[in-house]
Amino acid sequence: MKRYFYACAPVVALLLAGTVARADPSTPDAVQWTYNFTPTLPGNPGVPITAITADGNPNAGVTLTNDLTKTAVGSSDVVATNLRVFISPGTPPQSFVTNGGYGLALVLTMTDSNGLHTATLNFSGSLGGTFSTDNANITNTPFATQTAGLGDWNFTVSGNPFAPPGPPDQTQAGAIGFHVAISTLSITTVSTPEPSTMLLSGLGMSFLGFASWRKRRAKARLALVA
Repeated sequence: MKRYFYACAPVVALLLAGTVARADPSTPDAVQWTYNFTPTLPGNPGVPITAITADGNPNAGVTLTNDLTKTAVGSSDVVATNLRVFISPGTPPQSFVTNGGYGLALVLTMTDSNGLHTATLNFSGSLGGTFSTDNANITNTPFATQTAGLGDWNFTVSGNPFAPPGPPDQTQAGAIGFHVAISTLSITTVSTPEPSTMLLSGLGMSFLGFASWRKRRAKARLALVA
């Protein structure tokens, strides 16, 4: 009986030992990623824009920059676009009431040992307020926070305080910014036996069944002898 136990012990051990894939250890602060914002038409992420014009006046409004892809490491504040007021000389004060809407398409990328991971988030905003050749009082609606999973990491993107543009002759531009927070993506891993493990398990059960049969047979023989 002992020899059958020793033969089956490795099989039982293989059955009990599951195979679980684990990611290489790291921290959110070490994650390198890229981002690219594109100003777009409101509700139409596929159409880029360079300006938001005032109500009924294409010669006045706010310009939006479309910067190249940038790289960051870990959680960070980022600038989506810079803003400047433009207006023709002698134009009366202008406003954003019906024509201040815009979109921002954000492309996030991150590369790890499993390859390239990409996610696109689309934000909707709207400028408000008034401006003229001598002043600017521009407002911006808050953005809804959005989240994307890339590889083993969770990217949470939320709007930063709005930096409004000044009058047309001001050197410093305004800005729309975001904060990107990176955290570990929670994934539940289920251990699944491999085919070879299942085969060995079946053989082990056969050995155990055979040993049990031998034991019962031996008891039956002893009973007949008695």
